[in-house]
Amino acid sequence: MTDDRCPMIEGVCEREIPCLRAGAVNQHLKPSSVIGHRSSVSPTFAVYFAMIQFERFTLPNGLRVIVHEDHSTPMAVVNVMYDVGARDEDPARTGFAHLFEHLMFGGSINIPSYDEPLQMAGGENNAYTTNDLTNYYIQIPAENIETAFWLESDRMLSLAFSEKSLDVQRKVVSEEFKEHYLTKPYGDVWHKMRELAYKRHPYRWMTIGKNYPILKKHNCRM
Repeated sequence: MTDDRCPMIEGVCEREIPCLRAGAVNQHLKPSSVIGHRSSVSPTFAVYFAMIQFERFTLPNGLRVIVHEDHSTPMAVVNVMYDVGARDEDPARTGFAHLFEHLMFGGSINIPSYDEPLQMAGGENNAYTTNDLTNYYIQIPAENIETAFWLESDRMLSLAFSEKSLDVQRKVVSEEFKEHYLTKPYGDVWHKMRELAYKRHPYRWMTIGKNYPILKKHNCRM
C-alpha cells in the first residue's frame, strides 16, 4: 500500500513559497518561515521577494494570519502551519507527528470526508511534516476559498477519525518507511547520519521515526 499524500521531506528548512492570494498560518508561525532569510537566497530572488506585499494580523483566537493578494491568477492557496513536528516526540516513541499528519485527513467532527468536498470545489491538497513543523496546504479556485477555510477550521476544532482510519494510515506510514528506508539502497544512510550528528538534540531521529517496529499496532491504539 502506498500513499502520495505526504512526500517525505526530511530536514526541510526552506520550501518553494507560492504567490498566495490568501493564506492562513497558526499562532506559532515564525516570521522567518514565511519571509525567509535574505542571506540564504539569491539576490534576484531577494529583489523579487521584497516586492511581494502582504498583510499580517492576529485573530481573537490567537491565530496569526498572513495574506497576499495576486489578482493575476484565479487560484488561491491556503497554508495552515502548526508549530509541532518530530522534535516534540518522546524519543522512545518516534514517528507519531508524521502519523498524525496522515490522520488529519481521516475526518473531523462535522466533515466525515475531507477530500470529497474539496474536490467538488475544484481544489487539491497535500501536507508534509518536518522536525520543526507540520504544514497543510490547499490550492483551490479563489471563488471557492471559503470551502478551504471551512475544512481547515473544522479539523482544527476536533478530529473524528475512526479505528479503521488509524489502522489504514498506520499501514500506509509503515509501507512508506519500508519503501524509502528499508528496500532502497543506502536508504538508511540519513538515519545513521542523524545519530552521528546529534547525540541529545531531537533532530537525532528522522521525521518518519527511528525504526519500523515503532509503528506496529500495539503502539498505535486509540
